Amino acid sequence: MSGRETSPYAAGAEGSRPVHAQPEKGRPPVADCMMTGYGAAEPSLAIAGDGTVFYAPVFTREGNGLIRSRDRGRTWELIIPRFGNGECHSRVQTYLYLDPDTDRLFFHSSLLRFMPPRLKRGFNLTWSEDLGDTWHHVKLDIEAFDWLKVYAGPPVSSRTRGYPNVLYMSAPTPISTRCWPVLFPRLQQVWRSLDGGNSWEKAGGISLVPSDHGLPRQEWIIFGSGVVGRDGTIYLGFRRGPRLGLAVSRDEGLTWEVSDVPGSRLLRYFNIIQIGVINGNYVFSEPLALDTEGNLYAIWPDERDLLRLAWSRDGGRTWSQALVVSAPEVKHVRYHAMAVREPGRVAIAYYGSPDGFRYHGYIAESSDVFQKEPVFWSATVNDPSDPLYRYGFNVGYLEMWYGGDLNEIVHVRYDPDGNIWASFCKRMPPLILDRSWKRREHAFSKLQGVIGKMVHP
Repeated sequence: MSGRETSPYAAGAEGSRPVHAQPEKGRPPVADCMMTGYGAAEPSLAIAGDGTVFYAPVFTREGNGLIRSRDRGRTWELIIPRFGNGECHSRVQTYLYLDPDTDRLFFHSSLLRFMPPRLKRGFNLTWSEDLGDTWHHVKLDIEAFDWLKVYAGPPVSSRTRGYPNVLYMSAPTPISTRCWPVLFPRLQQVWRSLDGGNSWEKAGGISLVPSDHGLPRQEWIIFGSGVVGRDGTIYLGFRRGPRLGLAVSRDEGLTWEVSDVPGSRLLRYFNIIQIGVINGNYVFSEPLALDTEGNLYAIWPDERDLLRLAWSRDGGRTWSQALVVSAPEVKHVRYHAMAVREPGRVAIAYYGSPDGFRYHGYIAESSDVFQKEPVFWSATVNDPSDPLYRYGFNVGYLEMWYGGDLNEIVHVRYDPDGNIWASFCKRMPPLILDRSWKRREHAFSKLQGVIGKMVHP
């Protein structure tokens, strides 16, 4: 694989620093990326047990769907799940999840549409039992239409039907962002399915009202996705005002215990202008990960715009010291993800910038984050001379009202060979500056899907 050799740095309590280190296999890992050629937004990634890779969403003039590779990324094919009278998924709030225990693939999108306007609540959920060849569909008539996440794990006390795991989904009701006085989020509702996604029932929920958490009314409470332990315990990470919050349920989502991750100081936000213009890190997609021994990992951007990581060996009751894990040259991060291959071996991905203007896609890995100053091997997936965002990071909040797309998600996953994959987008220049990206031919998307990869020699 051609690309950029990774370089080592040590994570530390106050910052990361370059170090001299010996690669595990004699040569350092190599990072690179591929441009998908499709319009995209908020990209999610899934990898099956046989190595099949999925990236979603992709936008085409034929419809919205995902792409699949069965040969480790050498070739890709377009898949557009159809349902109803030939309808396909919208471009709004798409999300891809693969249950690693069963390889069942889930793909959903919101019924809300901005262009043309369709102000409906609920989601279309599709799933595939054969790695994307055929699809099932159910319309989720729920109170939410924003930031829905699906995750799965073993049952605690329920008896499942035709599927081994309990499926969960959670979303803010009715919306994640405070649009007072018209909309004001009240509850992070959790639903569960005992039959593999065919039917859903309400479980419990967590308040989104700042005063219920002992916070001033202008603070923000917004949840990310969940992870489920082998004992069925559910963990949800979320922005709890100026801290990273942790919600834990041991009874399949019916009741919840809430606490903060110690030392997790976040940038604070009090209005939509701060979020849309100054910084996009007010929402976290996947702030948590679990390994096979039940160790819990948390990752977040701190108040200095650096990426931090901590871990817990007791289900979130106590935590390690939080270390800066972004690369030494990075001064600003936007959105992030984490994956764990085995206890202590962690991969991270994020948008990073040395100057607050040019943003690149970063991948890094440590073979043992339990060390006092763990060593990470890191590189940009894109050529540094060709940033993914050349003129500052634009989340897209203003543009979504006139046909634009949001970009608030990064995913990172291990494949069966131990290589690392990550999902990004590239902000494409307008036609007047670059004639290679013709938006009309790419479903009018301003973003192109990008897949990053780190390969061990």
